[in-house]
Amino acid sequence: MLADKGYDDAKIRNFLHGLEIKSDIPQRELPITWREKIMLAAKDQYKPKGQTSNPKRFVIERTNAWTKSFRRLRFRFDYTMLSFTALLNLAFVVICVRKLLP
Repeated sequence: MLADKGYDDAKIRNFLHGLEIKSDIPQRELPITWREKIMLAAKDQYKPKGQTSNPKRFVIERTNAWTKSFRRLRFRFDYTMLSFTALLNLAFVVICVRKLLP
């Protein structure tokens, strides 16, 4: 399960572990000074912000950003799930056409 830093909590991790679900939740960083960053970077212990263990995470976040560019999907004006999924499928078609055609 992929999640944001907002879900970094021991209760959530234990709940997922109890359900035997592997989680990829980045840990929140503690405030750190620039001197400490330099010292840790020299020891190869500092991992720059934004890097996670899962390389597919960026693909998921990028796809979410593309779908949020459609205002009707972002604000969820539709009341039925059928019309929402139809618009979501149409948005994916538009995204693919935009990316594939020059």
